[in-house]
Amino acid sequence: MAAAGRRGPGRPRGGGPLVGRPQVLEAAVRAIDHHGPEATMDDIAAAARVTKPIVYRTVGDKAALTDALSEWLVDRIAAATAAAAHPGQTPRQQFHAAVTAYLTTIAEHRNVFLFVNAVGPSTELFHRLVDRSAAGIVTLFGPLRVRAGLPGAGAATWGYGIIGAMQVVATMWLHHAYGDAAEIADDMTRLLWDGAGTTTTAPANHA
Repeated sequence: MAAAGRRGPGRPRGGGPLVGRPQVLEAAVRAIDHHGPEATMDDIAAAARVTKPIVYRTVGDKAALTDALSEWLVDRIAAATAAAAHPGQTPRQQFHAAVTAYLTTIAEHRNVFLFVNAVGPSTELFHRLVDRSAAGIVTLFGPLRVRAGLPGAGAATWGYGIIGAMQVVATMWLHHAYGDAAEIADDMTRLLWDGAGTTTTAPANHA
């Protein structure tokens, strides 16, 4: 009888094929959803059913994993907010739907959101992710500002401000566990849209 082949360093037990980056990231999400934001690289390796060296070789260290999961989460938020908007909605309804989709997506992956925010992505990636997150808000507010006689470029400032506010509110909402996504979306729409949105209803009158 032929001797069983030896398992190479970092190769999963049983000699099966090595998993790729998408499978490791999916396993990371499962591990973090299960263990919480304190999940370790060992937990992620176990969820992927590979050894830890494979996780490092496939995704990188914890900082690289944080960057990858930040993009993973923003991709899902972007898809959810885009799907929530409908042509027949008023701008306020579109804003409310986007806020609701943002909060619902974060709640579905609460621990992943807390995991990536505990470490934070690299500076370059952070700038790219904020630009992506704010893009829909800039698109929504830009024409409204122009019609109201305000500079369209200021929509970027509003977009960044709204994303920052949403980030803090979402973090504290998950921490304190008060209200549900619909209630938070109502309150954030009143605060952010009825504050910024009403500014676009008539030309600004600066004394």
